[in-house]
Amino acid sequence: FPCWSEAFDVKDLDGKSIKIADFKGKVVLIDFWAVWCGPCIGEMPNVVKAYNNYKDKGFDVIGISFDTREGEQGLRDTIAGKTAKGSRGDKTGVMPWRQIYDGGYWSAGMAKRYGVQGIPKTVLIDKDGKVVAQNLRGAALESKLAELLGKAEGEKEGSN
Repeated sequence: FPCWSEAFDVKDLDGKSIKIADFKGKVVLIDFWAVWCGPCIGEMPNVVKAYNNYKDKGFDVIGISFDTREGEQGLRDTIAGKTAKGSRGDKTGVMPWRQIYDGGYWSAGMAKRYGVQGIPKTVLIDKDGKVVAQNLRGAALESKLAELLGKAEGEKEGSN
């Protein structure tokens, strides 16, 4: 997965520099999303669950928000688990991982860098920095993480 820091300096929502090399040795889900994207919000409870199940096994998420500058407060509220609801009516949950955000909507630096023309889009990167899957959702994401990292905490052998 080509590191964006070779092209330009990227900041997270808190204004801190972030690069893919910061996550070396981890399995990382790059999640291109936005608060205004219904399918993104609908999938977010699954991403939160996967994060909580596998974070202690070397899994992390980097969110890349396509929200506008005017939508920053809504983005912050959603990340904090305060507003958005998933497709089943449940809250998305707190998203404790780092978020890349520049307010650029479809012209955001990361959208241009990776040619993303539709969201939600996810890219799963293994511990060696290689792309191992794209656009995994729900059970497919959980299954791939189990393959890469072993069973989640509390999961019994032979259970699905």
